[in-house]
Amino acid sequence: MIAARNRAQFDAWGATCLNLTSRSGTGKTQLLEKTIAAFNDKLEIAAISGERTGTFETDVWQDFGIPTISISTANSGHLNAQTVSEALFQLERQYLPSELDLILIENQENHEFSTDFSVGEHHTIALSSIADCVSQPIASSPIFREADCIVLTQIDRAADLKIDLDRLILNARQINPKATILPLSTATGEGLATWLNWVSLQVALRSQSAKAAKIEYSRSNIPLRSVR
Repeated sequence: MIAARNRAQFDAWGATCLNLTSRSGTGKTQLLEKTIAAFNDKLEIAAISGERTGTFETDVWQDFGIPTISISTANSGHLNAQTVSEALFQLERQYLPSELDLILIENQENHEFSTDFSVGEHHTIALSSIADCVSQPIASSPIFREADCIVLTQIDRAADLKIDLDRLILNARQINPKATILPLSTATGEGLATWLNWVSLQVALRSQSAKAAKIEYSRSNIPLRSVR
């Protein structure tokens, strides 16, 4: 299974992979930019994006000095396990992925999602703007029922749109009780610290797992080729 091979590759590099998926217009790119800016002096980060044109804000992202891979996805804009595998191949050829701590995937929601949409990521993050939650309820999208984290964006517009944010959060919890629900606004910064703390925690937990694996490998006298 390609997704399983991708996961094994992330694990071998010792990197945490987060797959951020949403429809257009949720502020996903802005959230990723703020995330990279917050961690760029603390973590080694790479970014992968799937775009209809095969390009995205590479100039902006590369201004941060991080490895950036953009994969053409024809008309869908959606990255699947195969296209992510291709991105990892490029990443390995062009950079030193074994030094990475965090890999961020910017993905476009596929309206034909089945329940098998993993690309091998450690955590799936589904994003929806609060306006979309009203016009297109997240209950209609399988990815929100399976996501590890649901991010409700543009909450600064709640008052103007007369949206009951507490009710939206409750609905999200009912749809996916196991998910972490994070309302935020990249415009005002509200909720952003909580998101950054969540990301930091996932990286820390993965790092501890990688260190434990390294110790176990050393005890077993197996050569430590790709284990950090």
